[in-house]
Parts: sequence; C-alpha cells; structure tokens
Amino acid sequence: MKYLARFIMWLAGWKYKGELPAEKKAVIISVPHTSNWDFFWGELAFLSQGIPAFILMKKEFFFFPLGMILRALNVIPVDRGNKDSQLVEQMITEFKQRDSMYLCITPEGSRKKRKKWKKGFWLLRKRQVFRFIWAVSIIKENIVKWGLCFIRRRMWMLI
Repeated sequence: MKYLARFIMWLAGWKYKGELPAEKKAVIISVPHTSNWDFFWGELAFLSQGIPAFILMKKEFFFFPLGMILRALNVIPVDRGNKDSQLVEQMITEFKQRDSMYLCITPEGSRKKRKKWKKGFWLLRKRQVFRFIWAVSIIKENIVKWGLCFIRRRMWMLI
C-alpha cells in the first residue's frame, strides 16, 4: 500500500517538505481544510510515508459501502451534534491503549473559513497524551508540508 500511495502521489506531481514525526504518539493538525480532497491527498501522504494515521470525520459519511472503506483507512466517525459524546476522553483512552498513534485533526471542524478553531486537539495536549503537535499543510502547488507546529491564539506556523 505504501508504494502504491507513493506512485499515485508521484504521478499526480505531489512533493514533500519538512520532517516526519519521530515520536510514537502525536496529533497531526491539518490546516487549512478547504476541500474534501484534503482527506484523499492527506491519507495518501500518510500511507506513502508508512504513517498509520487515524482521522476524525463526521458520522454522516459512514453509510454503506463508504463506511466500511473509511473504517479500513482508520477513520473514526464523530457525532458533531452530540456535545455529550466525550470525544476528547475517548481519544485519550485510545492514545493510552496504543504504543503508537497519530491522530489527524482539522481544528476548523469545517471546510469553511472560521475565526475560532475547535479546541479538542489543545485539550489532548494539555492532558499530556503526547509530546508534540505536528502539522500538515496541503497547498495548491501539490506540496505536503510536515513539521513541528507552534500555536498561539489561533495563529499557527511550522517550525
């Protein structure tokens, strides 16, 4: 699967910049989230580098047969309308149960431009489930950027 993903990325003209996480547990912040294609190219980028990333996606996409395919790609359904779902607690439990886990989150929570980000990824960091926050930025020029992410007041940058 790794080499097939690399071939598709190469065929489409995608390039990589930056360093991949050396840590066994990390949250990958994928910004900006502007299209459903972000999932496709992001998943291929993870697969091509051998990163078993888990991705959160709204539960409405989990209909037959797409739901089976998404689950096979480590996509976790999220009930965004249910504030009592305890999603942060569920993710903390998942991180503690696994030796290695990369969780990809789009903090905007939507493909629309938002002034405020969702704060679940920050709550995970505050609970010290992992050491570093990594970022992936998929750019129109077919470049995937990886690196350590510095976040302050909804502003972010790759270090």
